[in-house]
Amino acid sequence: MDNAQRLIKGKNVTVKGLIINVLLSAFKLTAGIIGRSQAMIADAIHSLSDALTDVIVILGLVLGSKPKDKTHPYGHGKFETIAATAVGLLLLGVAFKIGHNAIRSLLLKNITEPGLIALVAALVCLIIKEWLYRCTISVGRKIDSLACVANAWHHRSDALSSIVVLIGIAAARAGFPIFDPVAALIVCIFILKFSFDIIKLSFTELVETSVDPEIIKKIEQIAQLQKEVISVHGIKARKVGPKIVAELHIVLNPQTKLLNAHAIAKKTEKEIISHFKNIDEILIHIDHKKDDV
Repeated sequence: MDNAQRLIKGKNVTVKGLIINVLLSAFKLTAGIIGRSQAMIADAIHSLSDALTDVIVILGLVLGSKPKDKTHPYGHGKFETIAATAVGLLLLGVAFKIGHNAIRSLLLKNITEPGLIALVAALVCLIIKEWLYRCTISVGRKIDSLACVANAWHHRSDALSSIVVLIGIAAARAGFPIFDPVAALIVCIFILKFSFDIIKLSFTELVETSVDPEIIKKIEQIAQLQKEVISVHGIKARKVGPKIVAELHIVLNPQTKLLNAHAIAKKTEKEIISHFKNIDEILIHIDHKKDDV
């Protein structure tokens, strides 16, 4: 899948999420205020942060899809990783804000029984956000976009928080009002968990941690299968957004002519790329086996 197709698919699902999140946040906030539910108001803030992350993801996809140039010879894929990091950091801030408000209410005993509208809103939002999560995660995995996957988990965190809010409001209406701020506190814990997971995954890409060892092993096996290649060593691979950039050394017979060596390297490169949809570039160094003394 080329960059233009990735951009279209990623943007379409993210814009859909943006529109839904704006409408949901307004709906939740109204329901939370009318229904006097702190948990629902916290959930509304969460949905509003979702809308902001949708904008960040769209920017990341647009910038990340730009072709290679002189100043970015490996492409602009890192912009998607930066967008995913921003999503994680934003989630972290939302979690602390919700947690602070919930703890403050518990300490000050500023608790009221939520209305029926808050309960209905939680149920409606749960269904919509779970559907949005499934749409976004499917596209994110298909186009191999960390930013889209991070955004999908942001939607899932909203769906899970709606479950907690639903239970908390129901318990509060049944005569246990303390469960409303407690539900908001649990929402905070959920969001913290998701934010740390996203930040950790993004950080490993930003510091160019090596890819999955299985990928390294597979590259070695494919190169070693080429009959002219005596051995393979020095394999390195890293992610640049959705793509992988790799390099390796192949050892050839010392009698191999330069032109033939170049052809063998190109053949090995082509064979490796054909097995990996996301290897964007591979640099092959040619070494010659030293004659035994």
